[in-house]
Amino acid sequence: MKFYDTSSLLLKAGTLFDDNEPFAISSITLKELEEIKTSSNKDANIKYAARRLLHDLDEHSEDYEVAVYHEVMINPIIEKNLPITNDMKILASALFYDTFVTNDLALKKIASLFFKPE
Repeated sequence: MKFYDTSSLLLKAGTLFDDNEPFAISSITLKELEEIKTSSNKDANIKYAARRLLHDLDEHSEDYEVAVYHEVMINPIIEKNLPITNDMKILASALFYDTFVTNDLALKKIASLFFKPE
């Protein structure tokens, strides 16, 4: 099952459920989407994408999984001496899934320490 991070979800706003494939996201991603939609530092397009995604996720609540982040999940990240950020918490949540999808180039490189490249 694919696991999407926040940036990859934002790119799929409005089309996330078009391919009818099951996927998962982190509870941290839901928190980030809530913050993005009201942020004064984000542009209108990103804020709109976050709002649209949250509506789509609500309308399709049975069609995806939410991996609820727990502090114990971060241990593999700590073992590699990586900083603890929201991206690392999302990555830690993804470690229980087959494929991690991100368009964040730095996060993609770090994820390659844990996942085989697609």
